[in-house]
Amino acid sequence: MKTIAIFAAATMLFAACKKDMNAANTMQAAKAQVSTDALRTNTIKHTVKVKGTISGTNTVTPSNACGAGVPLFVGKGTGVSSHSGSFTWAYSDCATSLHQDVDTYNNGDKIFFAQTDQAVDPATGLVYQDYIISGGTGRFDGATGNNRLFFTKRDCTTYPVCVLEGYFEGTMTTIH
Repeated sequence: MKTIAIFAAATMLFAACKKDMNAANTMQAAKAQVSTDALRTNTIKHTVKVKGTISGTNTVTPSNACGAGVPLFVGKGTGVSSHSGSFTWAYSDCATSLHQDVDTYNNGDKIFFAQTDQAVDPATGLVYQDYIISGGTGRFDGATGNNRLFFTKRDCTTYPVCVLEGYFEGTMTTIH
């Protein structure tokens, strides 16, 4: 009788352990599937605050491409981002449209920006431009976010070339 009781207890214990192992394996498989799905659908996101500086030029160029009497703005320069390092920037837009800016990093990765607004900041008196991040290439593929660019210098005494300096701050979300 003792042998049957011990055997029954061992069988029940084994069944309980097997059930716990199956539950643990099922849980581990579910976590692995979530991780795999996150990687496959690029849902692992990383958001950072970004600050930096820019300097460069904006050249006002007469152009028939923009319509009669509407100049083309061609901007280019360099910058440094607290998150991404040194970059060059460039745009070429009609004076009647918002800027579509491209920042290019040393390894060739790019961030694309679209200007959404321009105004004067009442607190500082500085002209600013707001931008949204509309994607990128390389490590910035699928990036989103926004920046506000404050101009600390807009010197157009050498017209048609204006010298620009400023700083920006905002956020950027990248997908890993």
